[in-house]
Amino acid sequence: MTWLTQTQSQSALTYLKYAATLLPNSLIVYIGGHSGTSLNISLTNMTQIQIFDTKLFIWSTKLASGSIIASYIRMVTQLSKTKLC
Repeated sequence: MTWLTQTQSQSALTYLKYAATLLPNSLIVYIGGHSGTSLNISLTNMTQIQIFDTKLFIWSTKLASGSIIASYIRMVTQLSKTKLC
């Protein structure tokens, strides 16, 4: 096994206490959590899903639609055969 360190052109995710799931297509989906400093913490907007492409080393944001759930921290996600739960 060989480990490589890649230089990223974009800054890394600065959220804490989020749920992350690695999908079969090598994307990591980050949901929930919070960001900020110890003096100014804000919950993550659940309509803005952060995605990291592990092949291209690129961050992107996907907007969720439909029924929106409240913001959460310290949650768990589960990948089923057909969708992210």
